Amino acid sequence: MDYGRRNSDNTKDHLQYHTPRGNITHKVVVAEIHRAPPTLPRNDINNMPHRYGNREGQRPNQHPLFESRELPQRRINANRTGPVPLYEYPVTTPDKSSFDYTRAKVEPRAVPPTERAMRLEPETRFNDVGYMRGITGPDKKIVGAIYHPVGDRAGFARAELQPLDRQGREHNRMLHERAQHAPRSPTWPTKSTR
Repeated sequence: MDYGRRNSDNTKDHLQYHTPRGNITHKVVVAEIHRAPPTLPRNDINNMPHRYGNREGQRPNQHPLFESRELPQRRINANRTGPVPLYEYPVTTPDKSSFDYTRAKVEPRAVPPTERAMRLEPETRFNDVGYMRGITGPDKKIVGAIYHPVGDRAGFARAELQPLDRQGREHNRMLHERAQHAPRSPTWPTKSTR
């Protein structure tokens, strides 16, 4: 399946990444990568963002998720050999808040009733990278998105780029409303009532 080509006149802001776990709009991926720290110097607290090798599968049968024609090309130092490095960034999903790059990773777990109130504070929330990643070149130009398939925390699959569905259009409209009316309280519904 060729993920790199798309037969659409839509701009990237009118597209979404489709995964079996749900769709993530391209606008959300762009915003998450834009707010992330630079790739260098390396973040020793939680090792995010970090390099992505573009190799998936078991050792003898490894394959790239992104073809060479989709990858950024060397423009500054053309005599340097090898591919341009790719980097992976955690992307927020409907079931997870944005990743905090200043704190160590904390995997979600069952919370005892005595600790529930404590988990509401921002500094004690779980800091999980989640299942979705945005892939970029060194300049944070987005190449695509990948996700962990259900039940596989080690491997990745490529998220397919497709036109926005109704929920994606509503999400983009909500982001636009928030940008226009920042001081207003968020009364926009986050999920469909139907």
